[in-house]
Amino acid sequence: DRLGFYVIDECDIETHGFGDVEWRRNLSDEPLWREAYLDRAARMLERDKNHPAIIMWSLGNEAGTGDNLAAMADWMRSRDPSRPIHYEGDYDCEYVDVWSRMYATHDQVAEIAVRNEPPLDDPALDARRRAMPFLLCEYAHAMGNGPGGLSEYQELFEAHARLAGGFIWEWLEHGIRRADGSMAYGGDFGEVVHDGNFVIDGLVSADREPRPQLTDLAAVFAPVIMRIAADFRDVTVTSRYDMIDTAHLEFEWVVESSAGVIARGPVPVPVLAARGSAVVMLPALAVQHAADPERVLTVTARLAAATAWAPAGHEIAFAQLSTVLAPRYVPGSRGSYRVDERGALVALGDLEIADWRLELWRAPIDNDFGGGWDDRERPPLAERWATLGLDRLVSRVVSIDREADATTTVTRIGGAGRDELVELTCRFTALDDGVGLDVRVVPLVETPQSWARVGLSFTVPGTMDSVQWFGRGPGQSYADTGQGTRLGWHAESIEALQVPHVRPQESGARSGVRSLLVEGAGRSLEVLGEPFTATVRPWSTEAVAAATHLEQLSTDGRTHIVIDHLHSGVGSAACGPGVLPAYQLQAHPVWFSLRQIGRAHV
Repeated sequence: DRLGFYVIDECDIETHGFGDVEWRRNLSDEPLWREAYLDRAARMLERDKNHPAIIMWSLGNEAGTGDNLAAMADWMRSRDPSRPIHYEGDYDCEYVDVWSRMYATHDQVAEIAVRNEPPLDDPALDARRRAMPFLLCEYAHAMGNGPGGLSEYQELFEAHARLAGGFIWEWLEHGIRRADGSMAYGGDFGEVVHDGNFVIDGLVSADREPRPQLTDLAAVFAPVIMRIAADFRDVTVTSRYDMIDTAHLEFEWVVESSAGVIARGPVPVPVLAARGSAVVMLPALAVQHAADPERVLTVTARLAAATAWAPAGHEIAFAQLSTVLAPRYVPGSRGSYRVDERGALVALGDLEIADWRLELWRAPIDNDFGGGWDDRERPPLAERWATLGLDRLVSRVVSIDREADATTTVTRIGGAGRDELVELTCRFTALDDGVGLDVRVVPLVETPQSWARVGLSFTVPGTMDSVQWFGRGPGQSYADTGQGTRLGWHAESIEALQVPHVRPQESGARSGVRSLLVEGAGRSLEVLGEPFTATVRPWSTEAVAAATHLEQLSTDGRTHIVIDHLHSGVGSAACGPGVLPAYQLQAHPVWFSLRQIGRAHV
């Protein structure tokens, strides 16, 4: 009521468990339970009817269908005709006013948006439903690392009047903190029937700590959209407010380099009416500084004054444009590196490199174990990757060609017991204080297959403690997430890079990286190159995959680094659609380069 939320008030009715017995004798259709259903409906409506935030009544959640629910709708409509009735389980929309679904795919939502959905058998009901607005009462299941596809859903919502939007499932992870400090989930207390860690699904942890997906969602839901022109001269500002103008906002530009903030100033955006738009010229000083090499321009929208929900200066939207170029290097002969007889890089000067390998697998995220609602004919990604043996790759050296200032290695790699081989070619070129690296990965069979990533992983001695990078940050980002991250120069401890998932899984990647510096334990390592994705951890991918609880992870005395050229999206298949085609990683020939791997120049 105070903050202006639109609220759907839902009755506390759920008979979800009857689905396991094909809805036999479901309470929603049992006459004996009719008065109990009506009593719950009446108590909710009479309690909450005077709250202006409530725009709709909902009969309940996942309770099948039946006459008792229809009776609730009739009573609520007669008692309060001012508000529509919602219930997702009424698929034919016989007794509701809004068509609602859970986890409809992007393609399905796009069809519904233009009223091109498959028809119902009953022409009258079909016409009634086709005239209704469409709501996703749950979508984008926020479990573990994910969900992906938020931006694509939002684009559909914004483009089509029939689409009323949707609700992320869900706000809060339902873990239970045990006396020893660990977080518990289904099965940890010896119960026979449970859902494992399926209740660990939320935008915030059970302790109310924000997960990365909350930052992404804030960016996706931002009430103002900004687009900076390619020549830096103007910015297009569009309001997504439905009721109010933008008088409460102030806009600012900032130009940064590796040295920090170069200049900043206000952007003269006029007050926009609800859903209004304007093209605003950026000040000459902003254009001048932003166009210089190695600069990042950021335009922000912030609250001009404190509100009931945030202080003055709180950022609600941003846009960026960059002139940062790929790092350059000059080949030389002073670089000291060593490649062993297995074709693995084992030393950079006096820095030991271990466990050098091609990486095509990741520690499965919760979504990798799910059978995507749009791809149920195929096994989950985690199962497909395990079948291919991506978690147990073995290699055989084909050739090693050593020149005066370069070494070229060719190895064939595949899952133990499988014949889906790839050929890895690495050309190491001597540089001052390190090596340049050109990589080619080519599948040797035409069998359709997907990979989790294409990259190189290795370890260095000691537990390093800090990372600096130019790329997206400060939070994690994957192919279909990271909307809330921004391009710039970032620094974090290695501990802060880790996402403390209750059930450990792939996380913590930083994408769009051009320079990476890892330091600590008296050592340093720098990686420069075309945009890559970097993951730095105090434990191995295998350790992450083997752990069932966060407390099982502990350092092994080395720093683990993965440099990815490509990495699959994360999707929402734990409950909902899988990875969108644009973010899937199908096996194909890959070429990439790292400009330098070596000791940092201090």
